[in-house]
Amino acid sequence: MVTTAIPSGLGSSVGIASEGSSYGTFVAPVRSLEFESESIEWKPNRTAGKGLYNGGMFPRGTQRVTTTAAVDGDIVTPVYTKGMGYWLGLIFGTMGITPVQQAATAAYLQTHTFASNYNQSASIQIGRPTMSDGVINPYSYLGMKVTKAVFEAKINEPLRLTMSFDGKDVTEAQTYTAPTYQTANPALFFNQGLFQMGAFGSEATVEGVRSLTLTITRGQRVDGFYMDGTGRKTAPVPNAIVSVTGAIETDFLLKASFADVFYNDTPKSLIVPFTGALIASTYSYGLTLKLPQIRFDSEPPKVSGPDIIQPAMTFTAEYDDTNAPFTATYMSTDTTL
Repeated sequence: MVTTAIPSGLGSSVGIASEGSSYGTFVAPVRSLEFESESIEWKPNRTAGKGLYNGGMFPRGTQRVTTTAAVDGDIVTPVYTKGMGYWLGLIFGTMGITPVQQAATAAYLQTHTFASNYNQSASIQIGRPTMSDGVINPYSYLGMKVTKAVFEAKINEPLRLTMSFDGKDVTEAQTYTAPTYQTANPALFFNQGLFQMGAFGSEATVEGVRSLTLTITRGQRVDGFYMDGTGRKTAPVPNAIVSVTGAIETDFLLKASFADVFYNDTPKSLIVPFTGALIASTYSYGLTLKLPQIRFDSEPPKVSGPDIIQPAMTFTAEYDDTNAPFTATYMSTDTTL
């Protein structure tokens, strides 16, 4: 435990480290995250004996047992220009990649091509200060894997990432690792993004998109409890087709942009780049999300009143039998994840 001068959420912290293939084995944090909120929670399953006894109307406290336990919850954060590699690695199943230096500059490119996240987990340590004594209490969550991730871009707001986690266990026995934050690390914002769509290799910016939500869902078997004397589960196993879906709010500027694409069920390639400040030469901080094939699912447009028509449309990502179905490239000055 560590004393802090701010005994509130202002003194909290989130740190992360890869566990490699050692699911549920604590590793001290190597990256810290400036986050907006978290709801990570250890959830024990507890029961008491239900045997009947003469005159008994209440469960016996001496028979209360914790049978199994697990962890789940969310972390919400802006997407920053540095320090996001571990989080992207957990989402994409790419914890083992190495950033590639661009020419002889300070720019390094991470390419996260969507893959299985089996045997890829992390330890996440959350520092939570108590108000009465100013102590940061380290809750170290083990075996943390992303089951769902949502990227949201809205006018006047940062590109926001919500990650939903499944985990094995928690411990308060590990030493608190004081956070170390990146300096000069702004978030990426809505106005730095583009919505580019078209035939693969010929994507162009489409006007009229007012917001974007991109949701990645990984089906995982998360109830691998066995009669092994621990009450803790084994590593989750992928057990469903990955779902990548999107939703956009638009102004009805051009019929051909979205309405015709929906009615003709035309597959389109989608690229969403967010570009920050220049690092060096032609290399800038940024995150680019690439989906080589999407199809729109909802019908536009509809008139809801006297205002301009603003279709809200949804789409689904598919595999085009050739290109990687989902890739994120992240340019920063990070030399490691």
